[in-house]
Amino acid sequence: MRMFKMKTKIILLLFVAVFISSVILLYMLTDTFKKDKISYVYEVITSQTQSVATQIKNELESVDLVVSKIHLESNDNFAELESLKYFTLIKFQDGKIQTLSEKMKDDFVKDITFLDSLFEKIKTLETVDKKYFFSKNDLIYEIILSQKTPYPVAAVIAFESESINEFIEKSNQDQFSFILKSDLEILIGSQDQLSLFSQFTGTNKNRKWEDSQSGQTSSNQKESWIYSVSTIGNSDLIVLNLISEQKAFSVMKTIYIKSFFSFLLIMSLVIILGIIAATYLTEKLNKLTDATRQVAEGQLNTEINFSGSDEIASLSIDFNV
Repeated sequence: MRMFKMKTKIILLLFVAVFISSVILLYMLTDTFKKDKISYVYEVITSQTQSVATQIKNELESVDLVVSKIHLESNDNFAELESLKYFTLIKFQDGKIQTLSEKMKDDFVKDITFLDSLFEKIKTLETVDKKYFFSKNDLIYEIILSQKTPYPVAAVIAFESESINEFIEKSNQDQFSFILKSDLEILIGSQDQLSLFSQFTGTNKNRKWEDSQSGQTSSNQKESWIYSVSTIGNSDLIVLNLISEQKAFSVMKTIYIKSFFSFLLIMSLVIILGIIAATYLTEKLNKLTDATRQVAEGQLNTEINFSGSDEIASLSIDFNV
């Protein structure tokens, strides 16, 4: 039967004990860090989405406030808001549309075809107090319907939103940003990017969004993504943020690599210290073993040179006696 030397047993015991302890400790640390990281990522993306939604809400309120003060005879109020590019007031009666007033900034390029399509769209909308949003050439077009007597009127406004432009510019291959209508129709953003999440859009198309919501979804390629949605004031618009889970937790890869090398360092130190300790211990035991063998062979004058005050030193004294 093969016998392992005590030195080998001590080193092996230390290695196994430290290995198991280190694995458990590293698992607990990385698991705790991952949970904290998940909470942090959700908090950051939700906060970012809420912040953008609040900024856009404030811009919409500023535009609506200026529009409400515009007089038909004056351009003073129209000029006070730089982001406001175009305003027209129309009435529609018996299926016909008549322009009551029209104002525009010098840098506004009037797209007749697009405006005509909006006017035609107004005919199909509910003639109640409501707002509708469209986009064209980085401008947001807002239709404000008002049920007036004896006929309904509508204000068509075009304005440039710095908040929306800055938000959309952050889109990249790992983070997609959109301004959507409540039915998930795109107002601002890439249709190609949104089409990557057909399961998400299909499931939530008729969902009633409330304030801020976040969760996890999958792309058509089965990749995990984190989404965050915030409503924009009382409008039917929402802000949608999608960020790749792989990107969000990329720091975890660094943590795992550092943990692995830390683990190797700890194991190396344990092995080195184990070899030193085992060598110190087994060297004295080997002297006792050799001395015992010599006595068994009849060399009764055999003695052991000892040092220290541990149990092996005490055993050496007893042996010499």
